[in-house]
Amino acid sequence: MSDQQADILIVDDEELICFVLANLFKVHGYSCRTASRGDEALAMIAERAPSLVVMDIRMPGLSGFDVLYRLKQIDIHIPVILMTALAGVRDAVDAMKAGAFDYVAKPFNNDDMMDVVKRALDSARKKAALDGNDEDEYDLDPVFARLGNSTVIRRLALRATRIAESSDPVLLVGDIGTGKRMMANIIHSLSKRSGPFVVLGCTGADMPMLRRELYGGVPDEQIDAGKGKIELAAAGSLLIDEIAEAPGLFQESLADVLRSGMYSKDGGANVLPCDTRMMFSVTEPAHVSVEELGISPYLLDVISDGFIHLPDLKDRKEDLPQLVTLFMAEAAKELDKSVRDISDRAMDLLVVYDWPGNVHQLKSTIRRAMLSARDMIDIPDLELPAFKRSKLRVTTNTLDNDDSPLKDRVRGHIREIERRLLLETLQKTGWNKAKASRMLQITYKTMLKKVQEYNLENPLSADMDK
Repeated sequence: MSDQQADILIVDDEELICFVLANLFKVHGYSCRTASRGDEALAMIAERAPSLVVMDIRMPGLSGFDVLYRLKQIDIHIPVILMTALAGVRDAVDAMKAGAFDYVAKPFNNDDMMDVVKRALDSARKKAALDGNDEDEYDLDPVFARLGNSTVIRRLALRATRIAESSDPVLLVGDIGTGKRMMANIIHSLSKRSGPFVVLGCTGADMPMLRRELYGGVPDEQIDAGKGKIELAAAGSLLIDEIAEAPGLFQESLADVLRSGMYSKDGGANVLPCDTRMMFSVTEPAHVSVEELGISPYLLDVISDGFIHLPDLKDRKEDLPQLVTLFMAEAAKELDKSVRDISDRAMDLLVVYDWPGNVHQLKSTIRRAMLSARDMIDIPDLELPAFKRSKLRVTTNTLDNDDSPLKDRVRGHIREIERRLLLETLQKTGWNKAKASRMLQITYKTMLKKVQEYNLENPLSADMDK
């Protein structure tokens, strides 16, 4: 579809905005439809899919985010541009996390709006060509091979490549095991920075420790008189891992460094230039809003558009065959094994599994399977936690009365296995959700979401309420 044939759906509760945008787009040769509510927009999309959606975030009823989430369930390929009158990095981060193509602040400049619209339509056209197996024009850099080759990863790779061209700060958000540190390293490798890639972890560290690690010691002190990570990463990149776990004052000091381009080892007047690109990572599931990330607003405001959301493996399962092949080859070399194949039923099991630990869990699973496999990897070699630990039994009667497709039936059983595993772990920990989340290696917020999803309630607390 050419740009001139594009059909743009404008969604905004302000009639004037719809009028202005419709006329602007028509002048440039596009056909337009308008909707004033989110539910109205979804009905119009169901009737005829648009080429592009330009939508306000804050509307009565369904918000722009609500519509975006539901739209992605209908057709993940329709690009969405979100708008808001309350410009800020928080909306921008949430927009990109939710899967928007881009974000525009009101009041907008017509030329800027058209630039975003043309880029969105061009991106959609290229993705359509990609889906048609016209891949020569879209070869990814080999460094992205460990992430996959799906449309989701290709879009992520294009964004990361563009971000790598600058030295601006980067915020990487994703759930456990999605590859945030790997992506940070990739961005560094694609950049023009000649220095090293250095990592500073914030988990379990207090303010004095983080300051020493980051800024180093003062030369005239006998203790801690070494170089800090910010100096070791000179001309290179510094990933500050799990920044949300650092004290607020430490985060604000980082914002000051980013704003001024200078830092001080002792917090005094003796300042040094900072030639280090800073990247930050936060482990959070996709549904968490930016306000829940635990990052200082002062630091967030310094980060302009350098944010990347790493998708869950369950949302891009088309990458599984490539990743399994890659991890098998790596494990075969490391373990000196000759296993090179995996059975169809084992691969089917990998496909229907939800991978709460994402790519990291997949790699560990394949490595363990390679240790026990003989000629090829089969189901008994996989040892997936939910299947191994569950006491679930599928009765013949259940199977006889279920005419749904195999994968749907397996998914249903997996959900029941997951529910029982969560329940058993909660019971074992005395319904201590924090301890249970650590045992299952999931975040506390994911635990709360699962407890609500499966309606898992402590029976003792129910008795106390009576």
